[in-house]
Order: sequence, then structure tokens, then C-alpha cells
Amino acid sequence: FLYARIFKNPTFYGLQENASKKSIINFLQDSIMNGIKDLREHTLIMCAPDGSIETTAAGTLMARYCIAYKTMKSFCDVKGNECLPELIELIAHAHEFGDVQLRVNEKSILNSLNKNKTNPIIRFPYKEKIKTKEMKISVLLQASLSCLQINDFSLNQESTRLLKIATRLTRCFFEYHVCKSTTFLSTKNPRGY
Repeated sequence: FLYARIFKNPTFYGLQENASKKSIINFLQDSIMNGIKDLREHTLIMCAPDGSIETTAAGTLMARYCIAYKTMKSFCDVKGNECLPELIELIAHAHEFGDVQLRVNEKSILNSLNKNKTNPIIRFPYKEKIKTKEMKISVLLQASLSCLQINDFSLNQESTRLLKIATRLTRCFFEYHVCKSTTFLSTKNPRGY
């Protein structure tokens, strides 16, 4: 597909309008080799001496759970000394949540889930007000897992969707670190802090 598209519209891929066939093929080869190098550096594939490419356990998990490359790289970078709030933040920063937006009218509801003197709040609240989409994702996930009432229909619907995505992400994360035999600080200290 890319081979056909790049010849029809080379400027979309950063090449000149009148690029020669040889320069386009060189660009494709460089892109492929850089992709292979990146995947190999993060142990998502292995290159055999005969030149064949095989997927690793991590690469298989990435494909099975349809995990974005950027997200899988962040999963691979986890050392095991992270506590539970940091793992929730890792999930909240996943590339799969790229379409989430923080709307102005949602902030008051999210802030009440984060800090409230009369009603139950999330387990790991932020010290400041909700300002980013990652904070929104974290608050909604924690509220859903804590069975807190979300008093806004659209946020309630969005939290259901986010929870489905987060379930897929955490399954992959868990299986990857079981394969790697990672021991987490948060399992030694169940309170997470």
C-alpha cells in the first residue's frame, strides 16, 4: 500500500514532487531499516543471522492486544520500582487515549471526583486542579474502579470507553511483565505509596 501511495503523492511523505524512482525506493528502504532497528532496540523483534525476522514475546503481545508502538515502548521502559499511582499515570499517558479531550465544562465534575470534603473521592487524588487530558483519564479510571458515581452522562459514557481500553492495556502490560519476571514495588507495598 505504501509503495503505491508514495509514487502517487511523494510530497505527502516529505519527498520532492518530481522525485526519481530510485530516490523513492531508497527512502522506503531507509524507513524500513529504521523501523526494524527501532523494533529490535526495544526487543519487539529478533533478527536471525540468516536475515529473517521473528517476533519476540513482547512483539506478539503488542500485536495480540493491538497496542501502539509508543505505548509498548513505555511498557518496556518500566523497571519495577514504580508505585501504583505511577502505573496509573503510565496507563493514562498511553497513545491509545490520543483522541480524549478535556473540555472546560467537565473540569468542575472531575475536580469534585478528585477533591471533595463531603463525598467519596478517588484513591490517588491530584494536589492541584484537573488541567490535562491525562489527569482526566486517571480520574475517570480511578472513579470507575472505585464505583464512584459520575454525575454527567457524557463523562459516564467516556469512562466506560476508557475502562475498556485500559483493560486491554493492563492485560498486555501484566502479561509482558510476567514474561519478563518483573517484581514491582507496588506489589511489595500494597498501598502504593
